[in-house]
Amino acid sequence: MDSLAGYTSDEEPETEETQYPSEQEQELPAFDNFVSYSENYSMKRKNLFSSFVYLPWKPEIRTRKLVQQWYDETMQKLYKEIPGLKGRYNFYSTMQNKVELFGRFGLTQKSQVNIPHVTLFPNIYGDAPTLKQLGKLLRKELRNVEPPSQLVASSNSSVDAILSNPKKKISLRLEAEPLTFLSSRTDNVFIVVKVVSDVDGQPSPEKVYLRSLMRTIQEQVESLGLEYSWATLGDNVAYHEDGLPEMVYHATIAMGELKVFDKAMDSADLKAVKKVISSSSFNGRLTFEADTIVNRSNAKILNEYTIWQNNS
Repeated sequence: MDSLAGYTSDEEPETEETQYPSEQEQELPAFDNFVSYSENYSMKRKNLFSSFVYLPWKPEIRTRKLVQQWYDETMQKLYKEIPGLKGRYNFYSTMQNKVELFGRFGLTQKSQVNIPHVTLFPNIYGDAPTLKQLGKLLRKELRNVEPPSQLVASSNSSVDAILSNPKKKISLRLEAEPLTFLSSRTDNVFIVVKVVSDVDGQPSPEKVYLRSLMRTIQEQVESLGLEYSWATLGDNVAYHEDGLPEMVYHATIAMGELKVFDKAMDSADLKAVKKVISSSSFNGRLTFEADTIVNRSNAKILNEYTIWQNNS
């Protein structure tokens, strides 16, 4: 497919619920559920408050430089390949600070769009008191989900080095090839990298850990009777024996916002963009580093949980 539900060119009528893509390309049969925080979080459902749980990417300097170098080189090729694209779209890397947003996001979602992250669960809906109660449960239960030893690393920050007390973090491997998608709601472009999912036909440690987090979140959400829907992940979501859907965990590394409504990409433009992006490569292995889990809510609460009981 060339775009996404919520990021797709499907012909179903839009509803108040956030829509998500259904990937149809043969080379990516499992990519049925692209979830973008920036679009997911910006939608509202009736008069309910919502929460969104994710892993915020805290890239090391090396990782940040790799992504920024890739972005600078790729954008040069992209603007050369598609003359006039720069005047129609405002591209930026999620590794850089962004002063303002263009397009249909306006100025309302600056902080959310600028946070590179891995989505852990669909939007959760309910009243403010219950969402606050959920925050307390998640703070306790998510710390009990122990990451596989292969994912555990130590922080390399200068402060930790001085204190000789490096904090633990998780380090997730990312796929080498970036992917490109177009939002049918906003005509914005999203460039993402996937978390390594399978190794030699077996679930990767990354996938095992992220699914354990997802299961724990689901248990707490259901215990409080809060609303959520796996259907928002796509029309053809595959389910495992444990009752949880297949998730394609990913992080957005770059975004292109449409400047002028009637100048959106057509299929030929998107094909050209995807060709440039898929042929690009990073000058080193990318990893996704995190030491906290965030539960962000428009119920005026922000919960940030350390991954371990004692992060030392």
